[in-house]
Amino acid sequence: EGVEVLSNSINDLVIAQANRHGIELDARIPSGDLLSSLITQTSRKENKKVAILIDECDKISSDFPDNQETTEEVCRLLQNFYIRIKANDQYLRFVFIADMSRFAKFGVFSELNSLIRISSRKRCGEMCGFTEEEIVRCFPDYIADAAKATGDTPEGLLERMRDYYGGFCFDGAHRLYNPYSVLCFFREKAFRNYWTESDNYKSIARYFRTKKLTVEQFREILVSDDFDRMPGEVFGISPERFLYQSGCLTIRKEGDSTFILDYPNREVRDAMSELQPRNIRSAAGSFENPRTLLLTALSKKNIEMLTKALNSLLADIPFDHFASAGESDTPRCEFTVRERLYRSSIFAFLRGCGVEAFAEMHTNLGRSDLVVRYGGNTFVLELKAVREPEKVPAILAEAEKLMRAKNYLVPFPGATGLALVIDSAKHRITDVLEIT
Repeated sequence: EGVEVLSNSINDLVIAQANRHGIELDARIPSGDLLSSLITQTSRKENKKVAILIDECDKISSDFPDNQETTEEVCRLLQNFYIRIKANDQYLRFVFIADMSRFAKFGVFSELNSLIRISSRKRCGEMCGFTEEEIVRCFPDYIADAAKATGDTPEGLLERMRDYYGGFCFDGAHRLYNPYSVLCFFREKAFRNYWTESDNYKSIARYFRTKKLTVEQFREILVSDDFDRMPGEVFGISPERFLYQSGCLTIRKEGDSTFILDYPNREVRDAMSELQPRNIRSAAGSFENPRTLLLTALSKKNIEMLTKALNSLLADIPFDHFASAGESDTPRCEFTVRERLYRSSIFAFLRGCGVEAFAEMHTNLGRSDLVVRYGGNTFVLELKAVREPEKVPAILAEAEKLMRAKNYLVPFPGATGLALVIDSAKHRITDVLEIT
């Protein structure tokens, strides 16, 4: 039924284009035949070859990453539609396709083998977004108005915009801004996560939930520089490739035949961080209750309330589902699988609530688990997972000794150190030691 509705929608779009050109088409024929008729009749009527522009040509098929049967059915429909482009090559002057992903083998591109991908070429690396030079040149009045509204200088505003909405890179060289987010920012004059309002974000949320992924799995991932050149099936590609093709990950650095992928900016990073706690809480209750509790606790430096907020999150994590994701976390982490999972979930929860949180913050002697800043207060967290309650006093003493010996608090005057002991059997924080 859903595919039939999609087919009818495609037919309506083609017929609407035909009407614009004064061409009559038979609405009863398949969508592919309609497209073919539109191309040929338009070319003959205008006595010119036709230019075709298609935006997000396979987005519909990418909207079902957790439903293979539906995806394959939609892909067959799209393949039968797009194959008519190649069949009418003699009538075509130019074809430009903007696609959300690049799953060529699943059918959408399989017959269009003459397409040339240009977004990863350095000479075209600036075409898929706003450059900073374009923003300065084209939006001077908007920059001035936004700077006035936010209390920034124009230079300071651009620096914050770069952090929030810039950072996209498709060729390893040029840095771009998200046009949608930039325009929303100029309209609202407020730094917010506008990307979460898009349909793309909703698709990614479903993908994260279905694959049971964690946010930190995708920080600074090393890949080969040709990792995205070969086509692949939607159900066979790696998560990092899917997220890169969906705009969640971008090229951070270029090395010798390698790329390092990461989240492009604060907007995407915070939005992705919010996915994990929201997906966890979706089956257990409202996300807003623990968020309000957390922000109040951080503002008032109320350790008991902070513990309650974090425990409300930990209590809802389906550890049998997320353990495998924890095991595939970044290999450089020096934590047990459980501690990595706890830290990843808490880190994502903090970021998703709009809190400044930093993992593995380095000092001259070591690195702390988490550094948290909110409401003018700074907290340095050390997480320890235990199974035997009788070991808690020794573990707390060890955590305090570590934080003092490694100078974890020294870079943050006035910071509060917290050693959190998490009972691995109960999945909750049972003991807290405050260190100043």
